[in-house]
Amino acid sequence: MKQTPSQSGTEITSIHTMLDVEGVIDAQQHAFGSHGFLRALEGSATIANFKRFAPRVAAFVLCFQDVLRLVQTCSSEPSIKSMARIHALEDSGHDRWYLNDLQRLGISLSVSWLFSEEHRLTRDVAYRQLSLVLCAKHDQTRLSVALALEAIGSECFGRAIGLLERIGAAEGLEYFARRHQAIEQGHQVFETEAQNQLASIAVPAEAREEVLHAILSTFNGMAELLDDLEHAFNAQD
Repeated sequence: MKQTPSQSGTEITSIHTMLDVEGVIDAQQHAFGSHGFLRALEGSATIANFKRFAPRVAAFVLCFQDVLRLVQTCSSEPSIKSMARIHALEDSGHDRWYLNDLQRLGISLSVSWLFSEEHRLTRDVAYRQLSLVLCAKHDQTRLSVALALEAIGSECFGRAIGLLERIGAAEGLEYFARRHQAIEQGHQVFETEAQNQLASIAVPAEAREEVLHAILSTFNGMAELLDDLEHAFNAQD
C-alpha cells in the first residue's frame, strides 16, 4: 500500500539526523521485500522468465548513474556532497556491466524500444527519481533518494542473481554477479564510519516532510515498477 507523509506524522517528528532517515528507509525496505515480484524471483523459473523482465529495468539502470551524479553536483553541504561523490564513484560503470550482460544473454536493447510505449513506465519512474533530486530544496532530501535506491537495490539484486545461478545462466556475467553484489554490500555508506557520519548530519525541521516525501515516493515508484516486472515475469510467450 502506498504511503504519504500525512499518513506518517510520527515518522516526520522522529527524524532528526540522516541516521534517523536510514531507520525510516529500513522500515520501508522491510515492507518492500515482500513484493510479489521478489517472491517470484525466489521460486522456480527459466531463462525465458528472466529475459522477459531484465530489459524492462533498462531506463532505471541507466538513469541511476545520473541520479547519483546529480545528488553530488546539486548538493552544497560538504559532508553530503562527499558521501554522494563516493557513492557515484563506487557505482560508476555498472550501467555498462548491465548492458554487457544483456548482450551475453542474447537480449537485444535498442534506443527506439527504450523510448517506446512499452518502456514508458520505467522511464517515468526514473524521471520521477531525477525530479526528486533536481527539485529538492534540501541536500538531505537528495541523499535520502540515493539511500532509498540503495536499499531497494539490495532487495532485488541478490534474488535476481540467485535465479540465474539456479538455472545455470550466471557464468561470465558482470552486473548480475555475486562479485557485483559484494561490491554493493561493501559500499562506504554501510561502513561504521559512514553510519557515524550520517548520525552527524542534522535534518532541519523544515526539511523533514520533504525528506519523508522523497523516501515514500522513491519506494512507491519502485513498487509500481516491480508490479510491471512481475506481470512481465509471469507472462506467457
